[in-house]
Amino acid sequence: FDKPAYKNVICAGYIVDEKGEKMSKSKGNIIEPKEIIDKTGVDAVRLQFCTTDVGNIKRFSLGLMQESVIPFLTMLYNINNFYKQLDNKKIAKLRIEDKWILSRLNSTIEKVTKELENFHLDTPFEAIRNFVVNDFSRGYIQMTRDRDDIKEIVREVLEKVSLLIAPFAPYISEFIYQNFSKESVHLSEWPKTEMKKIDIGLEKRMENTMKVIE
Repeated sequence: FDKPAYKNVICAGYIVDEKGEKMSKSKGNIIEPKEIIDKTGVDAVRLQFCTTDVGNIKRFSLGLMQESVIPFLTMLYNINNFYKQLDNKKIAKLRIEDKWILSRLNSTIEKVTKELENFHLDTPFEAIRNFVVNDFSRGYIQMTRDRDDIKEIVREVLEKVSLLIAPFAPYISEFIYQNFSKESVHLSEWPKTEMKKIDIGLEKRMENTMKVIE
């Protein structure tokens, strides 16, 4: 009781409808919290608030959630199911795509950690979303669909992603993390950046390659 209860405070901006207009009963654009939570879940609601800078007004609607955060959560759930179906065959030697995804993972950990330390919410969430959607799901998993030895890599990535997303989406992160530990994800240590695994040159080459493929 002899010290401040907190040192920093993040204040959210006003919540408005998807058109940017103030919600009011007269306009009929009010969204009832319980109704939207029952439809989409708590994680999706929380993530939608993390799509814009903390101090700015926050556009909110079911339609906006269906554009980004709900597909992201669905993808995470599907990757988790994919992991459970993988063979337990040991990987003999890391291939270039393995080194790339581990590099991108650690670059993402580094970025997310720095952004959160500076009290940003939108930029770290976007970094996680971009990594999961573009690098991990559409990139690495698609590249290795004919391999039977990727479970160790997928495990490392998925475990650390569940730790990164825990402050944003507490329920799905806990659900995924139970694959790897009996301890709660919310009582586990924050993932550390393994700088030796980061290869910026490799990341750039793979980025250019994927642009050509697209």
